[in-house]
Amino acid sequence: WGASVDEQSGIWRYEYLVTPEQYVMDTHFTDGAFSTPNTEVVITSGEGVHQSLAFDFVDEMYVHVRAVNNARQASDILTGDPMVAEDPTRPTLPVAVGVKTPSDIRIYITLRSYDPESGIMGHQYSIGTSPGATDVRPWPGIDVMDLTDMSIIPAGASNTPNIKVPIDDLPSGTDLYFNVRGVNGMGQVSRVASTGPYFRERVISLTPELTLSVRSGNHLQVTVDGLATDDMRHAVERLEARVRYHDGKQSSTLHDWKLIGGSEMQGFRSKTSTASFLIGEGYDMEGVTVDIRSTDSGGLTTVVSETYASDSLYNLGSTGKLDASTSLTGGTKIVF
Repeated sequence: WGASVDEQSGIWRYEYLVTPEQYVMDTHFTDGAFSTPNTEVVITSGEGVHQSLAFDFVDEMYVHVRAVNNARQASDILTGDPMVAEDPTRPTLPVAVGVKTPSDIRIYITLRSYDPESGIMGHQYSIGTSPGATDVRPWPGIDVMDLTDMSIIPAGASNTPNIKVPIDDLPSGTDLYFNVRGVNGMGQVSRVASTGPYFRERVISLTPELTLSVRSGNHLQVTVDGLATDDMRHAVERLEARVRYHDGKQSSTLHDWKLIGGSEMQGFRSKTSTASFLIGEGYDMEGVTVDIRSTDSGGLTTVVSETYASDSLYNLGSTGKLDASTSLTGGTKIVF
């Protein structure tokens, strides 16, 4: 507060009270005011000359001051705006562990932040391309918590509170770090704990190319190309085939889905796979359709179909008219 002036007798001291009430009277000063010769004072609850005071870091308190001259006459009372005690320490550093599931990344806070003065409001997270960065997901507002459950999380407990980040919300092709910080009751933040890097691989759809030919007799040769990219970094892991026959009226299955190739079967990546199927007597080869179902390393599944013709090969595209087997479903891969 500013200094008072008394030209006659001068200023003897300043007296002050700390109360939760906005208004006090001179009689309250008589009952037990604190005093100082200075215009500045540090007030600590329950310590030193302020042992009789009891307030917390969330309590709004008013400081009332008056000047007393050497003639022991007091000035009017000056009351400041309500104040809350300042927390002298920031929250402790939390410990965060990320766990990948098929649909999301879960951030478990195995050791929460702690603040003995103003307590912890909760924890927040950001996502960035480097530890502590926020270029993918910024920190929320200081009064918005992503996780408020304060229980200690046992290691490996999948049903305990956690922050879930859907995989579909994450960019691909770059390292990702998940960052966590605690926020205390005064809005102060802890140092940042990071877990990572996580890498969401770019999913490349591989569409197999199917060729049919008669090897000998009633054996149908099936050749599938396009099972891997030129650099062999992306490949079909599982390749399956089904053989159907259509006599112009109805469709029947001659050979049900069978694993015929892919790195899962071969143990290595290959661009081409072949298989042979015995069609049997009594079937017109030109009524035979082969369905190929491929699943790549990202979980992406593609089904293509081809019907044999002696003079030409033609791609049926969707086999919806037969049994609606053609489908395309998305897949995602996260690499650690």
